Amino acid sequence: MGEVYRARDTRLERTVAIKVLPAEVAANPEARQRLEREARAVSSLNHPNICTLYDIGEQDGNGFLVLEYIEGETLASRLKKGPLEVDAALRYAVEIAGALDRAHRHGVVHRDLKPGNIMLTKSGSKLLDFGLSKVREVAKTRNVGLTASLTRDLTNPGTILGTFEYMSPEQLEAKEVDARSDIFSFGAVLHETLTGRKAFEGSSQASLIASILTAQPPPVSSVQSLSPPALDHVVRTCLAKDPDERWQSAGDLMRELKWITEAESTAARAATESLRGGLLPWLVAAATTLAAATVSWLHFRERPPEPQRSIRFTIPTEARLPSQVQISPDGTKVAFVGQNADGKFMLWVRPLDKADARTLPGTEGAELPFWSPDSRQIAFYDPYDHLKRIDAAGGQPQIIGESYAGTGGDWSQDGTILFARSLTSGIYRISAAGGAPVQVTRTGASQRVIHAFPTFLPDDRHFLYLETIDPLGPRRSSPESIFVGSLDSTETKSIVATNFNAAFSAKAPGHLLFVRDDALMAQEMDPTSFQLRGEAVRIEDALSLDVPHRTADFSVSKNGILAVNTAVNQHELVWLDRAGNRLSAGIPATKYGHPTLSPDGREALFSGPDPKTMTQKLWNLDVERGEVSLFDNDGDVSVFFPDGNAALFACKIDDKPVFCRKARGGAGRAELFWDSGGTKSPMDFSPDGRFLSYIDTARHRELWILPLTGERHPYRFYPGDHVERHGIFSPDGKWIAYTCNETGDYELYVQPFPATGTKFKVSVHGGAQPRWRGDGKELFYRTPDGKMMAVSIKTSGGFEAGAPHVLFPASTDPLYPSLAIPYAVSKDGQRFLVNMAKDESRASPITIITNWTAALGR
Repeated sequence: MGEVYRARDTRLERTVAIKVLPAEVAANPEARQRLEREARAVSSLNHPNICTLYDIGEQDGNGFLVLEYIEGETLASRLKKGPLEVDAALRYAVEIAGALDRAHRHGVVHRDLKPGNIMLTKSGSKLLDFGLSKVREVAKTRNVGLTASLTRDLTNPGTILGTFEYMSPEQLEAKEVDARSDIFSFGAVLHETLTGRKAFEGSSQASLIASILTAQPPPVSSVQSLSPPALDHVVRTCLAKDPDERWQSAGDLMRELKWITEAESTAARAATESLRGGLLPWLVAAATTLAAATVSWLHFRERPPEPQRSIRFTIPTEARLPSQVQISPDGTKVAFVGQNADGKFMLWVRPLDKADARTLPGTEGAELPFWSPDSRQIAFYDPYDHLKRIDAAGGQPQIIGESYAGTGGDWSQDGTILFARSLTSGIYRISAAGGAPVQVTRTGASQRVIHAFPTFLPDDRHFLYLETIDPLGPRRSSPESIFVGSLDSTETKSIVATNFNAAFSAKAPGHLLFVRDDALMAQEMDPTSFQLRGEAVRIEDALSLDVPHRTADFSVSKNGILAVNTAVNQHELVWLDRAGNRLSAGIPATKYGHPTLSPDGREALFSGPDPKTMTQKLWNLDVERGEVSLFDNDGDVSVFFPDGNAALFACKIDDKPVFCRKARGGAGRAELFWDSGGTKSPMDFSPDGRFLSYIDTARHRELWILPLTGERHPYRFYPGDHVERHGIFSPDGKWIAYTCNETGDYELYVQPFPATGTKFKVSVHGGAQPRWRGDGKELFYRTPDGKMMAVSIKTSGGFEAGAPHVLFPASTDPLYPSLAIPYAVSKDGQRFLVNMAKDESRASPITIITNWTAALGR
């Protein structure tokens, strides 16, 4: 593209290379603009094997580039002496593949990869002219065959050389090219580096084009006898005519080459040690090496170098009810949420090569963990509306930003984190070091659409996410589905219909992992065009699904190891006495069912998703008969009016969140009770029906009071800077029991109503989710480990709480994330309607599947 001069940078006192651009580029405004765009992109590619671009400028009408000065020789010059040794060729190949991977992740495609653009130095290889070859196309025709740069080999007159011989078929056909075109060129260069012969040759342009489009070069091993058989597979895959059949990323290609390099190094060390050990060990080693070589040749002759059977095993966790399993990107350990010996839900880390898991102190109440790309840190949501990160080896958690409703996240190679600031906020990006979040997806006009579980695709610019609705969302004609979003554009694309999170496995060929019919499926997907190919294949049937939160409990590492939680915890509503003994058969229910008893105790309402539509609905329970019927198609947390003739619940009218009233038993239609103006959850009526307590989830979960007489102007129960939840009136209406985190832990408090600021702490060492006994002389609540507690209360002459004592283990559901209360209590305080998990196993294992793609061929 021009002439290159060695020069001296007099400002920074360094030697540089200056490339003066040809006149046709400098004179073409469009070409100059494109050159500048490419230059900005290339200048950001900070990689030890990419020639650094320092500056770009123009003087007296002449454009120029200021580049890193490199001492050495080009690979083209070196190949005139013959092919490289295998170990040197592999070392340079790994470096160049790594350089390509870095560039492709930044959206830069080389398009002119050839031996003349690779410099060999004492410290390794350097890739030159990265991304600038695109500029040449601006002022030339689309007929690539007529515009390829041609040179003549001084020792072989008449042979066509240069860019032409390393072009991919799609370049020759003037089709749109992407990073996979560079991979084709890389294969041609690697073949020549190992054999000393060009992969494609011809005596004319026509014959050379025909060779590239139709011919297969001879295997490397047929020319270079010392070449590992696995390299034949690598080169052949690079040189596939169809881009979809090649390696889909330079990162995958680099890792494959590293694997071959390490295998060769291990074999060499084994041979050396064998020679040192005497004749018999040498013979044994020789026989072993010969057998291994034979197996390797048979294995790699027609098949890729990965085992053809998947290996499946389980690992113990030592945690109660482990969930939200996340395998590290390097596939060496898993993180998950589970109960410790004290019943607290915490983050655990389990290395796959160790015998046990361990907790990370400071992560109590953690949710939805995800790994840093280097597998050294874990990000998670805490119960105090923070997104945090912590070292996987332990340490003090660090705050990244605020988030009022965790909906998953992901962490890219450049330190960008995707997360949601609230349930319906859309997805934001933020630096892992903290800072100001930037919105990248919007949920549109509806306040009830949720964007959740973002996960980066290999280019770290595009990402998958689930578009779903919250339990009170409007009816939709379009199904919930996985979308592709971008950090660089507002455009999105629907990929597949599903109700749960999904993941992408980049192990070639790439696959989308998603849930269909309660099973984990895999379907081939192009990570650049986002097109699905072929049929979806069932991978796992026993998959733990959290239906209300749309969470499928699986994850996949960068190297294709799959971690699955197969412990499916069933729940049921059951009546218990004060000792925890069953008084009734279980009624199927879901997590966070929030059962609410009518004043006469004959009916109960609870929330849960419809198993067919996955939308949240309200269900009615006939207490005496144990029968369940549909109460309303919308609704979550509900409360009966004091007279017992109707129930109040949050719902939607005309796609707008409001409070609805509906007659007891579900007869008739829901009617507007109050235009709440946003996402809110009703908690309780005062006994005289004059006040309603509710939680404003859009305001950091604050407790508010709505007067039901007059003009209904709501007000904050008691202003503060802490998270408040629940808010249950005493039977005489003079007190309110509520949950607050002002001490750092969630505790149960009681204040007079109306609030005076004088509060009384009722719980000890954590507590939440209060219910009163009908006479007001006892309060019940749950501890962080799920125990049902009872506290005697005296209100004559003031407020006095006795010592809390344990009644029974109430539920294994986490205490902290829920606004709902998973139990109800009879007026006499003798019976409890509790949402219980059927399986109380303390050592639920996690299933690990290596080479899971082998199952796709069955």
